[in-house]
Amino acid sequence: MITNKKFYIIAGPCSIDYQNLEDIYKISKIYVSSKSDVDIYSKGDYRNLPVHQAARRVKVSTGAKLLFDPSHIHGPKLRDSIVKATVEAAKMMIDEENYLYDGALIEVGRSKTDIEQHITFEELDSLCQQISEFRELVAPL
Repeated sequence: MITNKKFYIIAGPCSIDYQNLEDIYKISKIYVSSKSDVDIYSKGDYRNLPVHQAARRVKVSTGAKLLFDPSHIHGPKLRDSIVKATVEAAKMMIDEENYLYDGALIEVGRSKTDIEQHITFEELDSLCQQISEFRELVAPL
C-alpha cells in the first residue's frame, strides 16, 4: 500500500525558501559526489542536471520531504517540457510503497525575472489535473 500519496504544488513567481538554501547545498555536496550520481551525464539544454538518484539516497537515508524543482532544472531552453517532467517526477517511487517526491516547487505566471522558465496558469491547471489522477493534491504546510 502506498503511504505518501499526497503531493504538494508550491506555485508562484518566486518559489525558493532562501532560509533553507544553505541546507540544500550541504545535502547536495554530501549526496552528489561523482558523475555517477547524476542521471544525465551531459547537461545539454538543461539549466541544472536532474539528480533523481541523489534525491533517492537523501530520501532513503534521511526521510526528508523532497520537492521537485522543474523550473530551475529545465530553465528557458526546456521550458516546454516542464509539465511533462513534473508529472513523471510525481510518479517516481523509491520502493513499492513510497513516492520519491512529496511535491513540486514551480514558477508560474509572469514576473520581471526568469519569465522564460515560468509555466502559464493554464499549464498549471493541466499539471494539477494530470497529477490528481494518481496523487492527492494538498495545500503546502
